[in-house]
Formats: sequence, C-alpha cells, structure tokens
Amino acid sequence: MKARTNNNNAPEFLRGCFAECWRNDSMRKFGLIFLTMLIVVLSVVPVAAQDDGGNPNPNLLQDPSFESAFTGRGRPDLNLPAGWNIFIATTPRNEVWQNLEPVAFPHTTQPEIQDGNQSLNINRGFATFTVAVYQQVSVPEGASVRGRAWAWLQTCDIPDNADTCDSSPEFNAFTRVGIDPNGGTNPNDADVVWSEQIAPHNQWGRMRVDATATAGTVTLFLFATQQWPAELNNVWWDNALLRLNDGEGGGGNEVVEPPAFVPFVTAQGPAEDGSIVHVVQPGDTIDSIAVAYGVTRDDILALNDIADARFIFVGQELTIREAQTNIPAPVEEQPAPPQGQQQQVQPSPPLATAPEGLNAAIARQALDMFNGVGQEAVGQLFAPTFEWHGSRDGTGTAGSFTVLAPDGWLEGVVNPVRQVFPDLVFTIDNVVEENNYVTVQYTAVGTFTNDWPSGLNSVRQTIPANGEQFALDGIFQFRIDNGQITSAWHYWGWLWFNFFTQGTNL
Repeated sequence: MKARTNNNNAPEFLRGCFAECWRNDSMRKFGLIFLTMLIVVLSVVPVAAQDDGGNPNPNLLQDPSFESAFTGRGRPDLNLPAGWNIFIATTPRNEVWQNLEPVAFPHTTQPEIQDGNQSLNINRGFATFTVAVYQQVSVPEGASVRGRAWAWLQTCDIPDNADTCDSSPEFNAFTRVGIDPNGGTNPNDADVVWSEQIAPHNQWGRMRVDATATAGTVTLFLFATQQWPAELNNVWWDNALLRLNDGEGGGGNEVVEPPAFVPFVTAQGPAEDGSIVHVVQPGDTIDSIAVAYGVTRDDILALNDIADARFIFVGQELTIREAQTNIPAPVEEQPAPPQGQQQQVQPSPPLATAPEGLNAAIARQALDMFNGVGQEAVGQLFAPTFEWHGSRDGTGTAGSFTVLAPDGWLEGVVNPVRQVFPDLVFTIDNVVEENNYVTVQYTAVGTFTNDWPSGLNSVRQTIPANGEQFALDGIFQFRIDNGQITSAWHYWGWLWFNFFTQGTNL
C-alpha cells in the first residue's frame, strides 16, 4: 500500500497541547527536548514493508499501483507506466467487433481508484477486447510467490436520454490474475497458473494466485476479456502485488502448488452430421472441456489448430468431433442429404465473401454516397420518415435526433463530412446482415481541408482544419424495412478519436 500523509492526523489532545504549551518559554524548551527524543526513538524502530496481509516481504513490482507517468506503447492511445507491458489478442475474430485493440490511459477520478491517486483504465466501446497487462520480476529459482491485483468492471449499453449506465453481467466480462513461473510473456502458455475468474461489476474485486518459480524470473499477468460487445466496455486495474510467499513462521519458502481443480463443463450435443462443437463459456478450460467430452487435451488442440496452449476465449467454437461420414440418412430421405444439411456441414465462408442479400446491398448503396456515388437514389433508399440516431462513442457521448429523407441523409450526414474531407475515400471492410439489420465496418482516408463545424455529429466545438491527411474508422448500423432504410446509427472508431482529440496524422 502506498503511504499517505495528512497534517491533521495527530490526536486532538496533542495538537491542543502543542498549540497551548508553545506559548510558554519553559514548556517550549521541554517541547524541543521531547521532539528530539521522539525523533531518536522513531529512527531506531525498524519498519518492515508490508502488504495487506501483514507479511514483511516487500512488493517486488515496479509501480504496482500505476502512479508514475504513462508513456505510449506504439500508439498515442495505448499508454502504460514504466515496468508494465501489455499483450493484446487479435484472434479469433469471427465478428467485426470481436477482439479489437483497446486504448489504455491513467484514470484519476473516484470511485475507480483503489489505492493512491490513479489507476490503469483499458477500454474499447462497441467491441470486445482480450488483454493481459504484465510485469516480469526476478526471484530466486524455486521460490514460492504470490500475485494479487484489484479490478473494477463496467460493461453496459447506455439507455436513451442517459449519459451512463450500470455495469451488467450480460456481456460475460471477467478478470483474473496469473503467474508464469518460467518468466514468459505469453498468457497463452500452458504453464501459467491462474486465479479464479471474477466479474467485479461497479465495485473493486481482488484476485490472488500462488505459484512456484521454475526459473530466476516470474511474470504477473492481469487479464481481462468479454464475450459480447458493450457501448461502455471498461476495466480498471490498481494495487497489484507480487512477493515471495514465505510461511507465516518464517521457516523458509513454502511451496504452494496450484489446486487440482477442473471447472464443471456441460457437454453440448452432436449435430445431425455427428459433429460436436463446444462454445466456450466463462470458466471453461481445455482440460475441463476434455473431461466433459471424454477426450484428451491433445485431441482438442489438434482439431482446432491450437499450438501449445490452454488459453481460449469466451464464445470461441471448439471442434470436439468432426462430421461423421458413416451416419445413415433417415429412412424417409433420399441417400443424398437435403440441402439444409449440406449447408450445415460446410465451413462458413469468410465474412468479407459471405453472400449478401438485398438489405446489405441497400446499406452499401447508402454508404457509397460518401464517395459521391449514387446520391440521386437517396429518395428510393430511405423511408419517408428516416430516423438518424447520431454518432455514439465508448465513453457515453451520444447524439439522437430525427431527419427526413431524402435530404436528411445527404444534408445532415454525408455532405457535411465530405465538406470537411473533400477527397474522402470511403471503404467498406465488412458487412454483417441479420434479419432487418445490417452492420457495416468501414475505414476512410481524407485530407482535413475545411474546419469541422460545431454541432456536426455531436461534436460540441469547431476543429480548425490543418491540411493533414487522416485515417478514420467506425461502424454504421441500419434498420431496413420493406426495402427502405428506416433508422441508422453510427459508432465512432478510435481513429476518429485520434482525429478529434490528438490530431494524429498519417
């Protein structure tokens, strides 16, 4: 724990005595003698560095509570203090919002500070992320070590007419801490010993883990992930600890082995073709899944092309058994399986090449207007009363208003952006079509030629043009009914935030 100083912490009777007695000369001389003796006494009393459990072993981490200056780690929006590093997973990415790279900054306001004056905040709105902040520490080989940290979660969607929201477990976010006894930097390593998983929504929660060093260095990991994207998706870390785990009696290092525990997993049934696919749930491990299905860890690793790792992701689909070729067709069917069954056993094509329906084509036409293409069709693409719900970000800013087609989409959304970036090149990266909704991930590049006006897309101030070229990204979502767009939403990407707040140019 970091020391705090407070000049008003002296007991009331002492403060009163000092104030009154200092007026008397003889008492003042006595006071000087008293203070001198007190300083001498304090100087010879040994003070041991202690953690929250009263153990005299010091904390081996550098800046365990993230109090020193933060510096960029390859990006201006990814910042950590000295001594700390970060692992960011970018796979699997079966959805446009899955395992995107977050941002990291110091956080300086309560209640998301557990100790000291600031904590570490990692966030990415409208997406999921999987990260492990870590630090390597030198220890005696064979030493028993204990790691610990505190985390706070906020994952939620902001209701209409609100500025924030209460954290919700529906997005399956969780945190844990781990120790690599070999001192490696890959949280996927099978030798990493992990704590229990917790979900400390809107509160501080502590995780603790013990391990035995197999080398002269160990690594402490602070891990966080989510299964589903949320408009606000934050994790805060603070007050971490790594120390030698001596026994209470001081009789040398106590070797603490991880418990022999396999989380319970509910086996999922086979498909009609005989294949079995397990969707990873919070708390699942490769070993617990293997036990549930009566297979080995190596079987699962081989079938899913996972190399030397027990690390898996919530929501990941793991093949437990491939499709069986000797399953007879039902009696009432012809020997050739029906078309629906054929489609079931074929692997899904990549998202970018998936067949698109009419709604996806309508969304593409609407977004091509950012390139100045097809603007004359706006009256056919948009419903007579088209609702534009504005641009939203991952920190709570939101705009909500209604405009009317045909002029609303062009005059309120497309043309103002093209006025700011006259040479804008808008590229559609991915399209997901589901029922009446189409979600589009995009990137764009343009020269910041004219000022960004106050009020455009919820931005509350004018941003002066600088003539630089910028990369931008984000997500549009459309609702389409009877062949026309009836509603649309826009979600800022982090390249937009660089443009708005930091002016990061290409």
